[in-house]
Amino acid sequence: MSDIHKLVASAISRIPAGHGIAVALSGGADSVALAAAVAEAVADEQSGRPLLLLHCNFHLRGEESDRDADIAHEIAERLSIPIKTVDFNNVRDIAAYNGESLEMTCRDLRYRWFNEVISSLPYTAWLALGHHCEDNRETILLNLFRGTGTRGLRGMDEFDPDRRFIRPLLRASRGDIEQFVANRQLPWIIDSSNLVPDVRRNKLRLNIIPAIVADLPDALRGLDTTASNLTDDYRILHQALNASIDMIRLKDPDTFDIAGLYEISASPRRVVLEITRKYGFSTGQAADINAAARSTEAKTFRSPTHTAIVHRGILSIRPTESHNDIAVEAGDPFSLAELSGEFSCEKITTDKPLEIIKKMVSEKKPFYAMDATLPIPQRWTWRQPSRGDRIAPYGMKGRTRLVSDILTDAHASPMEKRQARLLVADDAPVWLAPWRASGFRPVTDSTTEILLFRLKS
Repeated sequence: MSDIHKLVASAISRIPAGHGIAVALSGGADSVALAAAVAEAVADEQSGRPLLLLHCNFHLRGEESDRDADIAHEIAERLSIPIKTVDFNNVRDIAAYNGESLEMTCRDLRYRWFNEVISSLPYTAWLALGHHCEDNRETILLNLFRGTGTRGLRGMDEFDPDRRFIRPLLRASRGDIEQFVANRQLPWIIDSSNLVPDVRRNKLRLNIIPAIVADLPDALRGLDTTASNLTDDYRILHQALNASIDMIRLKDPDTFDIAGLYEISASPRRVVLEITRKYGFSTGQAADINAAARSTEAKTFRSPTHTAIVHRGILSIRPTESHNDIAVEAGDPFSLAELSGEFSCEKITTDKPLEIIKKMVSEKKPFYAMDATLPIPQRWTWRQPSRGDRIAPYGMKGRTRLVSDILTDAHASPMEKRQARLLVADDAPVWLAPWRASGFRPVTDSTTEILLFRLKS
């Protein structure tokens, strides 16, 4: 039994019986090795766990991207595991629109799709990721340079029960992985974009880390030791945080006397962050919740799944009642309008486009207008805002803002936030209804066709 096989078998043995495993398969050696080792380990278990392979095609490297997809299908056939795939055809436009790097845009799209697929399965599934020790070192250094705490400096989790992630190869080297794949005569690809030092992670891998090792040969071993030590430290910190939380927890398990933290904790802010994290609240919201502990006014906060109320130092958290929580999808905006029943959509041909916009503004009713001269996107969604959603409001020159921040700045009530809806064209949020319209394909004086969306009263 190889070391790779042992690592994967050990990780899978920690997953509850009956739970399935979805493997993220890019076609690279690490994900191919992971898929093969998972298949072998599950066969050895004789548990009959359901398996699934997930592949994203971002179409950023021409024929290489299609080659990756072909390899993924070949691996699925060789291992006799079903595969689901997705095509993202406009990643560069989405990245430019959101003002983000291609790397970050692909990551967000990838994990969002993974979550969508896994949540739709008829069984509980864990996501298996092929990160190895070199990936982990790069992540630790990136976290260090951008600013982080103990959580970030300990690196990635091998076993994350909260998100149901496993990373069995974190203690395996790239060389170990390539040898494992070669021994099984499995095909794999090299992503040429990883060989160009054009993004931070590639610069670290290709330039910075080799330069460090050239002068400090034991640097990586020391980095691994530091991460291991900080993992132990984080366990102690986590234990202390949970002890503080238990001390302020009231009879209701989701109610806490956070004002009492100032008497027992050296960092009330950090304890509140730990409390609220599992309910989906952001770091910024946690800071605001902590500040509200000393206010005499009742204050309300909302995550995608929960509502928190702070009154006289008592924090109460409850699941948010669902309201219009079903996402509606269609291949064109007109069909989407009919399916949703909440807004109208019409195409207007005009030689006076700005007059139409002025008239709509004067009516003071929520609307969104986009230039329809270019081809209309082929995938449309009408849904509730989700955690992390960003939109580029009209007039901000492409700069994006968190949807949650826009609603907070607008002093939206909890009910108003629950009623907010997001119109998404392909993968770009274009209208936070009824609050803000985006600058996606704005109407100009040269526009000849307008796509006009209006909320129904």
